[in-house]
Amino acid sequence: MYSLILVDYNSIACAVAYAGQCADRMQGLSHVVLVDNADHSSLDYLRSQLGSWEEQPFEGRLLYRFTNETLTLIYCHSGGNLGYARGNNLGARIADAVFDDPYYIISNNDIIIPERIDLEQVSKRFADEAQMAILGPGVVGKDGISQTPRKKQSAFKKLIAWYWGVGPMRKYVDDVIYNAPASICQWVMGCFFFVRRDAFAAVGGFDENTFLYAEEMILSARLRRLGYTTVYDPLFTVIHDHREQPRNSPKTRKTIRISFASNCYYYKTYCGTSAGLLLLAKCSFALYMLLFPLWQRLKRKG
Repeated sequence: MYSLILVDYNSIACAVAYAGQCADRMQGLSHVVLVDNADHSSLDYLRSQLGSWEEQPFEGRLLYRFTNETLTLIYCHSGGNLGYARGNNLGARIADAVFDDPYYIISNNDIIIPERIDLEQVSKRFADEAQMAILGPGVVGKDGISQTPRKKQSAFKKLIAWYWGVGPMRKYVDDVIYNAPASICQWVMGCFFFVRRDAFAAVGGFDENTFLYAEEMILSARLRRLGYTTVYDPLFTVIHDHREQPRNSPKTRKTIRISFASNCYYYKTYCGTSAGLLLLAKCSFALYMLLFPLWQRLKRKG
């Protein structure tokens, strides 16, 4: 009933190990779609780990089916780095064509599943609430601090105040709802959640105008427009073992810029944020990036 969709970028060993972890910890999961966004195919590694494959064409690409006694994994090299939204949409189309399951599990490969997940319990939650499109479980960092669910946040907080928040200001801009009960929420973390296939298809999947970041926030907004809900329910909790980057590295600064652009797109497209506020946010962000090294030192002290 579930297709696990993984989009990987240069961490194929982690992706394969995580697929095995999911098959072991989620009883009944036997379908995995692995979309490889790396520059080069990882087929040699997959064959060394999973054995031989069968091929089939799909949208001008080739799919490679690896099968063992517990798992069927479909591998597809995307042809280049499509980003999160386009990569997951490709994975969903593959899952539809090959497995025809009614639900997807959208997940990063940096997740630790500490206890067995009862997929029948998840299916019951979907059956009980026909308008529930997304179900997000508990997600904590390795520090044990909750990362989900998230509340609605103004454009001023998200695009301006968040970047300058240090010390007591961090509480003002924080959008995590800590110790939340099971309830409808604004959005849940995109590193691990369940989504109803027909609802996902009804909104056209993820908005492909973003390359990285804000995808889950945008997806929930698209679903709300059609009357669907996003629900947080701590039926179980997974650990997000996020791979930290050096605070002031070029890669870190690049990801911050990508995140800001995605958030601007969300607030402009889905919240009707004024051009004046967006211009103010861009000026504030440019100043923030100019002072970024100094600001990181202040944050550490705060």
